Amino acid sequence: MTRAHLVELDTILELSGKSPTPFQMCPPPLFAEIIKTNHLRRRATKNAGQEPNTEELTQEAYAILTEIHNFSSEHWASKKPSSKQDWAMIGTIHQAATALYCVASLQSLSVLPATPALHAECAAHARLLHRSLTQAVTNPRIKRFTLWPLVVLGVEAAHEGGGAMRDFVAGQLPVLSRDAGTYTPLTAKGVLEKFWASGETGWDRCFDRPYAFVMQIAVDTSRITMGYGVGGD
Repeated sequence: MTRAHLVELDTILELSGKSPTPFQMCPPPLFAEIIKTNHLRRRATKNAGQEPNTEELTQEAYAILTEIHNFSSEHWASKKPSSKQDWAMIGTIHQAATALYCVASLQSLSVLPATPALHAECAAHARLLHRSLTQAVTNPRIKRFTLWPLVVLGVEAAHEGGGAMRDFVAGQLPVLSRDAGTYTPLTAKGVLEKFWASGETGWDRCFDRPYAFVMQIAVDTSRITMGYGVGGD
């Protein structure tokens, strides 16, 4: 589906801008880069003779990463009619998570190199994501939308020195499951704990099969007052 998503990207972004889904909350510009990353991953698994060479894929990967870095959560939040601080936090969380997903998932397929610079960049994004999520999980208007960022942080926490992040993620996923009334966060916890115990660190070593780590679509939105009408790799 990655090619279809890419082809329909403009339509997806237009619809997201008009009616953002309350269970997603990913800023549309970052959602676009997730779609591009997914498509690049798909292309990287194709036969080399039918697709661009690795150098071309790597250049595209760096271009995606640049767009992620260019996103401004403050500017995005400033366009909302209210609750700008909450929106800025949502933007910051998803920017850090999207950057981590881009690097980790593309390094897993050797599209991006495992350089010291990228390692340091991921460590910085992980620290920012950890700090931001620590605040977000105490915010009743945001905490239900933290599942995907928590999973991304959990994958990054497999690296050496990530014990505090692992403890945080493992502690928050059951709380999120109980608060939201869905088993999905507990499934994510089981997958991550198996991954941590394995000693592996690569993105594709974490997931033995596809998972849909999103919250339930049918939610009570009657008390969401984030500034506009409410209606998700």
